[in-house]
Amino acid sequence: MPTQKLSSWSESRLLIVSQLMTENYTKWGECVTLEVLTVNSPFSPNRNFKLLGFLVHEANTKMLLAGFAVLGEESVASVSTAIKIFLKLHKKPPETIVTPYNRCMYKSMKILIEERSFTGSHIYSLPGFISHLQDKLSGSS
Repeated sequence: MPTQKLSSWSESRLLIVSQLMTENYTKWGECVTLEVLTVNSPFSPNRNFKLLGFLVHEANTKMLLAGFAVLGEESVASVSTAIKIFLKLHKKPPETIVTPYNRCMYKSMKILIEERSFTGSHIYSLPGFISHLQDKLSGSS
């Protein structure tokens, strides 16, 4: 298996999709929600990495994992690349992608839409949007 040396931790990316995750996407993949979690590195106390979860909704009752990416950092380049690879892997894009309301997700989705890698709808998750509005109204953002 060919390997490529990464010049920094922030460039590291890994997309994982199991057979069960593929089945979840095949059955419920009309709408994919992206969630970002920060995880502390078990190998270096001063490092953390991001998990980008690709979630689908089973009949609007529970969320199922359709894949996840391990990113060195949440950047436009790493997020847009992870989403693009996820979409290529599944061959059939979702009709809608729901993301947190932040600049990185906005720019990542804008790139995918402009490249025609994604032609569906992009909407923001309600909790992220409300949080953004609260920050704006309180003057902290």
